[in-house]
Amino acid sequence: MKKYNLDILIIAVRDPRERYRFISEPLSRTRLNFEILKDKGPFLTFIFYSIKYFRFRGKIKNIIIFGGSIKNFFWYLMNLFIGANLIMREGGDPLLVYKSYIKGLKRNGRLLLIIKAYINYILYIFLIRNVDEFIIVNESIYPSLRNIRKKNTHYVVIPPLKEKKLKKVLLNKNSQQIKIMTITNFSIFEKYLCLKKILTFFANSKIEEFQIEVNILGGGSYLKDLENFSDCLLYNKYFKINIHGFLNDIDVFLSKADIFFYVSELDSTPNAILEAMSFGLPILLNNYLPFKNIINTEGVLYFNLENKNDFIKKLYKLSSDAKLRKKMGTDNLTNIKKNYSTNSIAKKLESYFLN
Repeated sequence: MKKYNLDILIIAVRDPRERYRFISEPLSRTRLNFEILKDKGPFLTFIFYSIKYFRFRGKIKNIIIFGGSIKNFFWYLMNLFIGANLIMREGGDPLLVYKSYIKGLKRNGRLLLIIKAYINYILYIFLIRNVDEFIIVNESIYPSLRNIRKKNTHYVVIPPLKEKKLKKVLLNKNSQQIKIMTITNFSIFEKYLCLKKILTFFANSKIEEFQIEVNILGGGSYLKDLENFSDCLLYNKYFKINIHGFLNDIDVFLSKADIFFYVSELDSTPNAILEAMSFGLPILLNNYLPFKNIINTEGVLYFNLENKNDFIKKLYKLSSDAKLRKKMGTDNLTNIKKNYSTNSIAKKLESYFLN
């Protein structure tokens, strides 16, 4: 078999969210020659398949890995013989996310998963210290990387999104039934705490002009805690709280929502926010610097997470004004097409790898 050269090899280890697509999909619209090495199952199977793959390839200029794991560590060792430029794509604060994840595992007493998570964490830090470059989704991640490794080269590339059809919002009257929603990961303790705070805001709200239906999506070890906490609160008759857990088809909820809200003091670039923007939804976000780094648009209202009145005031403002919701949603969809579409990210990646 004739060997051929590659500009980029993407190592796609097992990941339910298939985050390698955030790089591979825009790369498919560039002049770059790339391939994806997909996970083939257990570790030993992965090793044999990787070695077999490498035997029939020519020179590889760049290898992209995603996060830290024993399989990515194996490709770090492979690269000692290959000599490619090893790039780690990082989507969150490496220290905070892993520590919070391990904290959730400890709470459930899942010993084998805890041991595996600690091993992956050690390898994760090792890889951060030893890869050649980073692709990060938000500039706010850089200080954490710098704390682990003083000198590093990084390039900011946000996740691409496909544009959805903008929902039609009536302009001649304000609806008396408002649907708002959020999506989050309840494996992360900090996100659970933020949602608890928002639920107390709903329970203490004096809004009575609208019927507000709140849909909360997402799974994780703290989901049951949130359900129990919500059951203990007394909401007025104008609020209906639905906690759905993990669902595959979130598009159904996004297509029916009027407002999307998100609260976190841990994320860097939540894909859920960008998805909501691509549906033409107005967004409510807590006043958190990493969010402002990526979302500078008139389609977002920021609120103080420590101030119940500020959140309720912004919620009321959006709920009572259909024209404002339409204007903000249109602005968000325009922003997605201009800055977050697959084509716009493809141009950035092509510039990065060819220059």
